[in-house]
Amino acid sequence: MTVRPSHKELSKKLRDASALLRKGFVTILEPDVIIADAFELGYSFKKEFNSISQELLDVITPDNYAGTRPPLRSYEAEIQGAELFAFVAESTLLDGITVYFKFALYNDTLVIVSLHKNRKEGNHG
Repeated sequence: MTVRPSHKELSKKLRDASALLRKGFVTILEPDVIIADAFELGYSFKKEFNSISQELLDVITPDNYAGTRPPLRSYEAEIQGAELFAFVAESTLLDGITVYFKFALYNDTLVIVSLHKNRKEGNHG
């Protein structure tokens, strides 16, 4: 029995997410939550969100995967059924803070679900 997602699958998801962000095909599932988390992390959402997201997609590897196996599927109406990919990684743009970054790829769009300080196991959101 193959355990999903595989290293190869995660590598492809990260590459695809990065390409979509570079092209501007990105949306945020709950902007108010991401903006509040940006405030907690100490960065300007308007000025720095894209560069921080890009940095994370550039440094994250499949070894940073923090999601379930197989990936959970979204119950949110906007991305119903989309697989959710969660990672924990350190951001140099955020002065070395370890963050939790979760996204989905849905209809040729990178959908950012979470970007916040890494919290205790099971309390990521």
